[in-house]
Amino acid sequence: MRRMPLPDRRDLPALVFTGLVGIAVYNVALNTGENSTSAGVSSFLVNTAPIVTAFLATTFLRERLRIWGWLGILICIAGVAIIAFNSSQQIRLSAGSLYVLLAALAQGLYFVSQKPYLSRYTALQCTSYAVWTGTLALLIFSPGMVRDLQTAPLSATIAAGYLGIFPAALGYVTWAYTLARVQPHAPLVSSTWFQL
Repeated sequence: MRRMPLPDRRDLPALVFTGLVGIAVYNVALNTGENSTSAGVSSFLVNTAPIVTAFLATTFLRERLRIWGWLGILICIAGVAIIAFNSSQQIRLSAGSLYVLLAALAQGLYFVSQKPYLSRYTALQCTSYAVWTGTLALLIFSPGMVRDLQTAPLSATIAAGYLGIFPAALGYVTWAYTLARVQPHAPLVSSTWFQL
Protein backbone atom coordinates (compact mmCIF):
# COMPACT_ATOMS: atom_id res chain seq x y z
CA MET A 1 0.00 0.00 0.00
CA ARG A 2 1.43 3.34 -1.09
CA ARG A 3 1.59 6.27 1.30
CA MET A 4 -0.38 9.33 0.25
CA PRO A 5 2.04 12.08 -0.81
CA LEU A 6 1.93 15.53 0.72
CA PRO A 7 0.64 18.28 -1.57
CA ASP A 8 3.02 20.58 -3.39
CA ARG A 9 3.93 23.61 -1.28
CA ARG A 10 2.58 26.06 -3.86
CA ASP A 11 -0.83 24.36 -3.70
CA LEU A 12 -1.07 24.36 0.11
CA PRO A 13 -2.92 27.69 0.55
CA ALA A 14 -5.66 26.72 -1.91
CA LEU A 15 -5.98 23.16 -0.58
CA VAL A 16 -6.14 24.44 3.00
CA PHE A 17 -8.84 26.88 1.89
CA THR A 18 -10.92 24.04 0.46
CA GLY A 19 -10.78 22.19 3.78
CA LEU A 20 -11.52 25.24 5.89
CA VAL A 21 -14.47 26.38 3.82
CA GLY A 22 -15.81 23.04 2.57
CA ILE A 23 -15.52 21.07 5.80
CA ALA A 24 -15.15 23.38 8.80
CA VAL A 25 -17.23 26.42 7.78
CA TYR A 26 -19.87 24.31 6.04
CA ASN A 27 -20.47 21.98 9.01
CA VAL A 28 -20.37 24.68 11.70
CA ALA A 29 -22.67 26.99 9.72
CA LEU A 30 -25.15 24.24 8.81
CA ASN A 31 -25.34 22.77 12.32
CA THR A 32 -25.62 26.21 13.93
CA GLY A 33 -28.34 27.24 11.51
CA GLU A 34 -30.33 24.05 11.92
CA ASN A 35 -30.64 24.67 15.67
CA SER A 36 -33.11 27.50 15.04
CA THR A 37 -34.43 26.72 11.55
CA SER A 38 -37.01 24.13 10.60
CA ALA A 39 -35.91 21.11 8.60
CA GLY A 40 -37.94 22.20 5.59
CA VAL A 41 -36.48 25.70 5.48
CA SER A 42 -32.97 24.35 6.11
CA SER A 43 -33.22 21.86 3.26
CA PHE A 44 -34.52 24.56 0.92
CA LEU A 45 -31.78 27.06 1.82
CA VAL A 46 -28.83 24.66 1.78
CA ASN A 47 -29.97 23.34 -1.58
CA THR A 48 -29.36 26.75 -3.10
CA ALA A 49 -25.74 25.56 -3.33
CA PRO A 50 -26.10 24.67 -7.05
CA ILE A 51 -27.06 28.27 -7.78
CA VAL A 52 -24.14 29.57 -5.71
CA THR A 53 -21.82 27.13 -7.47
CA ALA A 54 -23.08 28.21 -10.88
CA PHE A 55 -22.47 31.89 -10.14
CA LEU A 56 -19.03 31.20 -8.69
CA ALA A 57 -18.04 28.92 -11.57
CA THR A 58 -19.07 31.49 -14.17
CA THR A 59 -17.23 34.23 -12.27
CA PHE A 60 -13.99 32.51 -11.24
CA LEU A 61 -13.63 29.60 -13.65
CA ARG A 62 -14.99 31.53 -16.65
CA GLU A 63 -17.52 28.80 -17.34
CA ARG A 64 -20.62 29.41 -19.38
CA LEU A 65 -23.92 27.99 -18.27
CA ARG A 66 -26.39 27.52 -21.07
CA ILE A 67 -30.12 28.01 -20.78
CA TRP A 68 -30.62 24.28 -20.12
CA GLY A 69 -28.31 24.51 -17.11
CA TRP A 70 -30.19 27.44 -15.64
CA LEU A 71 -33.48 25.68 -16.33
CA GLY A 72 -32.16 22.59 -14.53
CA ILE A 73 -31.20 24.72 -11.51
CA LEU A 74 -34.67 26.28 -11.41
CA ILE A 75 -36.33 22.85 -11.58
CA CYS A 76 -34.06 21.60 -8.78
CA ILE A 77 -34.88 24.56 -6.55
CA ALA A 78 -38.60 24.30 -7.34
CA GLY A 79 -38.57 20.62 -6.34
CA VAL A 80 -36.79 21.35 -3.07
CA ALA A 81 -39.21 24.22 -2.38
CA ILE A 82 -42.24 21.97 -2.92
CA ILE A 83 -40.83 19.38 -0.53
CA ALA A 84 -39.80 21.99 2.05
CA PHE A 85 -43.09 23.87 2.03
CA ASN A 86 -45.21 20.71 2.12
CA SER A 87 -43.27 19.15 4.99
CA SER A 88 -43.75 22.06 7.41
CA GLN A 89 -46.97 23.46 8.75
CA GLN A 90 -45.41 26.87 9.25
CA ILE A 91 -42.56 28.18 7.12
CA ARG A 92 -40.71 31.06 8.69
CA LEU A 93 -37.17 32.33 8.39
CA SER A 94 -35.07 32.76 11.52
CA ALA A 95 -31.63 34.11 12.33
CA GLY A 96 -30.35 30.57 11.77
CA SER A 97 -31.37 30.87 8.13
CA LEU A 98 -28.36 33.10 7.50
CA TYR A 99 -26.08 30.36 8.83
CA VAL A 100 -27.69 27.82 6.51
CA LEU A 101 -27.17 30.21 3.58
CA LEU A 102 -23.55 30.56 4.67
CA ALA A 103 -23.29 26.76 4.50
CA ALA A 104 -24.61 26.85 0.91
CA LEU A 105 -22.03 29.50 0.03
CA ALA A 106 -19.28 27.43 1.66
CA GLN A 107 -20.30 24.38 -0.35
CA GLY A 108 -20.24 26.35 -3.59
CA LEU A 109 -16.81 27.77 -2.76
CA TYR A 110 -15.54 24.28 -1.98
CA PHE A 111 -16.68 22.86 -5.33
CA VAL A 112 -15.29 25.74 -7.37
CA SER A 113 -11.97 26.04 -5.52
CA GLN A 114 -11.34 22.30 -5.69
CA LYS A 115 -11.86 21.80 -9.42
CA PRO A 116 -8.53 23.25 -10.69
CA TYR A 117 -6.54 20.94 -8.38
CA LEU A 118 -8.22 17.76 -9.57
CA SER A 119 -5.96 17.81 -12.61
CA ARG A 120 -2.88 17.46 -10.36
CA TYR A 121 -4.24 15.36 -7.50
CA THR A 122 -6.57 12.38 -7.35
CA ALA A 123 -10.09 12.69 -6.01
CA LEU A 124 -9.07 10.80 -2.88
CA GLN A 125 -6.06 13.08 -2.33
CA CYS A 126 -8.06 16.30 -2.75
CA THR A 127 -10.78 15.04 -0.44
CA SER A 128 -8.29 13.80 2.13
CA TYR A 129 -6.44 17.11 2.22
CA ALA A 130 -9.75 18.94 2.68
CA VAL A 131 -11.01 16.59 5.39
CA TRP A 132 -7.72 16.70 7.32
CA THR A 133 -7.59 20.50 7.18
CA GLY A 134 -11.24 20.85 8.15
CA THR A 135 -10.84 18.36 10.99
CA LEU A 136 -7.82 20.23 12.36
CA ALA A 137 -9.84 23.46 12.31
CA LEU A 138 -12.74 21.77 14.08
CA LEU A 139 -10.50 20.55 16.92
CA ILE A 140 -11.33 23.83 18.62
CA PHE A 141 -14.54 22.07 19.67
CA SER A 142 -12.73 19.01 21.06
CA PRO A 143 -12.45 19.85 24.79
CA GLY A 144 -15.96 18.58 25.50
CA MET A 145 -15.79 15.75 22.98
CA VAL A 146 -14.42 13.09 25.35
CA ARG A 147 -17.07 13.91 27.95
CA ASP A 148 -19.81 13.90 25.31
CA LEU A 149 -18.63 10.55 23.91
CA GLN A 150 -18.74 9.03 27.40
CA THR A 151 -22.29 10.25 28.07
CA ALA A 152 -23.79 9.78 24.59
CA PRO A 153 -25.71 6.61 23.85
CA LEU A 154 -23.71 4.08 21.82
CA SER A 155 -26.34 4.21 19.05
CA ALA A 156 -25.81 7.98 18.66
CA THR A 157 -22.03 7.55 18.48
CA ILE A 158 -22.36 4.80 15.85
CA ALA A 159 -24.85 6.93 13.87
CA ALA A 160 -22.46 9.92 13.92
CA GLY A 161 -19.57 7.72 12.77
CA TYR A 162 -21.68 6.24 10.00
CA LEU A 163 -22.76 9.70 8.80
CA GLY A 164 -19.15 10.90 8.80
CA ILE A 165 -17.86 7.94 6.79
CA PHE A 166 -20.57 6.97 4.33
CA PRO A 167 -22.75 9.91 3.26
CA ALA A 168 -20.09 12.54 3.99
CA ALA A 169 -16.63 11.19 3.16
CA LEU A 170 -17.75 8.89 0.34
CA GLY A 171 -19.93 11.67 -1.03
CA TYR A 172 -17.01 14.09 -1.11
CA VAL A 173 -14.72 11.53 -2.77
CA THR A 174 -17.24 10.51 -5.43
CA TRP A 175 -18.04 14.14 -6.19
CA ALA A 176 -14.33 14.93 -6.61
CA TYR A 177 -13.93 11.79 -8.76
CA THR A 178 -16.75 12.99 -11.02
CA LEU A 179 -15.27 16.48 -11.28
CA ALA A 180 -11.88 15.01 -12.14
CA ARG A 181 -13.42 13.05 -15.03
CA VAL A 182 -15.14 16.08 -16.53
CA GLN A 183 -13.20 17.50 -19.47
CA PRO A 184 -11.11 20.55 -18.48
CA HIS A 185 -13.08 22.78 -20.86
CA ALA A 186 -16.46 21.43 -19.76
CA PRO A 187 -18.54 23.53 -17.36
CA LEU A 188 -18.48 22.52 -13.70
CA VAL A 189 -22.19 22.86 -13.18
CA SER A 190 -23.94 21.89 -16.40
CA SER A 191 -21.70 18.93 -17.20
CA THR A 192 -22.20 17.24 -13.87
CA TRP A 193 -25.65 18.20 -12.64
CA PHE A 194 -27.73 19.20 -15.59
CA GLN A 195 -27.12 17.08 -18.67
CA LEU A 196 -30.32 17.61 -20.62
